[in-house]
Amino acid sequence: MIKIIIVFICTCLTLGVSAQQLPSVKKIEVASLRKKIVRNIQLVDVRTPKEYNEGRIGNAINIDFNAPDFEANIQKLNKNKRVYIYCRTGNRSVKASEKMRALGFRKLYVLPVGMEGWKKEVSN
Repeated sequence: MIKIIIVFICTCLTLGVSAQQLPSVKKIEVASLRKKIVRNIQLVDVRTPKEYNEGRIGNAINIDFNAPDFEANIQKLNKNKRVYIYCRTGNRSVKASEKMRALGFRKLYVLPVGMEGWKKEVSN
């Protein structure tokens, strides 16, 4: 019984340390992203190719989150540099950032308003 308790406590402590070491995904606002896109940044549009072809932000590259080769394509990015991610409304970009974090990306920024929010704010 004591061994089980010790294993349980060690597991909890290990998981706690691991969770603290994982970087969080940060949110970026439209105004901040607008300033950054003039530089050479890793900007990823995780929408479908059809959505991407209807309009994109700056020089974003399209890596479709729902495509079977998403993980393979995302691995081509530099994990040590910042990666800015967006989709249509913010849902896919959050899911993509979680997957990327699990793959070892450490500097992730998500546009929570997505392309729809971008269009509204930029047109004003």
